[in-house]
Amino acid sequence: MDILNNIKYFYSKNKTVVFNKAITSLRQEIASNPHNINATQLLADMLLEQGEAAEAREILEKLYQFQPQAAQSHLIKTLLILAKQADNENEQITLYQQIFKLDTKQQEAINAWQKIWQRRGDDARKAGDLETALAHYRTAHFEESVKKVVKKPVRRNPKAVKAPASVDLKKVVEKKEQLLQERDQEIETLQQQLTAKIKQEEILNQRLENEKNALATVDKYQQEVSGLKHELIIKEQTLMNLRETLKNYGKREKELTRFINDKQNETIAAKNESKNNNVLIILGTIIITIIIIFMGIISWQFSINNHNIPTPVVVPEPVKTPVVVPEPVKTPAIIPPPKEPVKITVVKPPIVSQTLCVHFKKRSWIRISDDNNKKLYEGIRNPGEILTLEGKPPFNMNVGNVNGVYVEYDCDINKVSAFPTREGKKNMFIIGAE
Repeated sequence: MDILNNIKYFYSKNKTVVFNKAITSLRQEIASNPHNINATQLLADMLLEQGEAAEAREILEKLYQFQPQAAQSHLIKTLLILAKQADNENEQITLYQQIFKLDTKQQEAINAWQKIWQRRGDDARKAGDLETALAHYRTAHFEESVKKVVKKPVRRNPKAVKAPASVDLKKVVEKKEQLLQERDQEIETLQQQLTAKIKQEEILNQRLENEKNALATVDKYQQEVSGLKHELIIKEQTLMNLRETLKNYGKREKELTRFINDKQNETIAAKNESKNNNVLIILGTIIITIIIIFMGIISWQFSINNHNIPTPVVVPEPVKTPVVVPEPVKTPAIIPPPKEPVKITVVKPPIVSQTLCVHFKKRSWIRISDDNNKKLYEGIRNPGEILTLEGKPPFNMNVGNVNGVYVEYDCDINKVSAFPTREGKKNMFIIGAE
């Protein structure tokens, strides 16, 4: 529409300069879009003003094939101009017949049509050929002229072939009227057939438009299918990568499970060994206590025997009587209190760097910094991934999804929630705090 408005503006300002450029631009517009109604109408008007009525007629007849209502008035105007320019009456009659097919009530065409046939009828009447005059008058629908001819006695044209005397003028007129009626019926039938063909052509054009839309829709769907295929290939590749990651994760999980089981077995063995050591200590304490009691009894008995030895007096040898040793009184075992463990202070060397492994069971955001508050990592990781970092402990770890993150540190794997948190910060955990 912008190009049409520009053409109209420049055309009204300076017709001589922009005429050829305007026509060229309009023809290019119609070539790219044959259904452009405004461009076709404007080009036809400019051609008519330039005197190119024949070319304007061709353009409007093409427009009439798919837009009859838009082209009708412009085409009638063009046909009227061509009829006025025509030198031959037969050519004018042909043009007026085409106008009647477009609009049976076009008054200008009707008036010109009647003038032609009236003039022909008048000429035939002057020549004395009443039959021909009567036919022309009836064609022009001049009933008054027909009545005058019928009432007036027949004047034969001397040059015309004489009709037989038996010919009845009334029968001839009736026959002519019958022929005219049949011709009118034929014209009406042709008009109906033309209307039906125009409607059929409109239906075919609509079907053609629907087919074009369907083809455009098919092309669009094909493009979408191509895009979906490309996305499917990418997703399949991603799925293969995930399967490989899961496979690696399964191997890693087995290694971790084996490592945990070994640690648990070592812990159980250490506990059993500690229990055995405690039993041995108790048994040793009991044995030492029994030995001490037994030694005390022996020393007590020895002191009694030394106290009862007599002075050297010559007396008869006494009768030896058995010495009854009293049974030692059973005293409860005295268990010495356990000795306090000697505190051994182990001076650990300063830790320069430590490895930290983070296992993701669920998708989570995480941020990790070391003891120097240096950010080691920040981002979102997916399930099955393992993040390995090195830095100076303790590590500060901010976790978005606490239930989906496990930490492997110092040969031990635990949930991140098992580690202590910063005061006032629920999701900031301290890893490797002494």
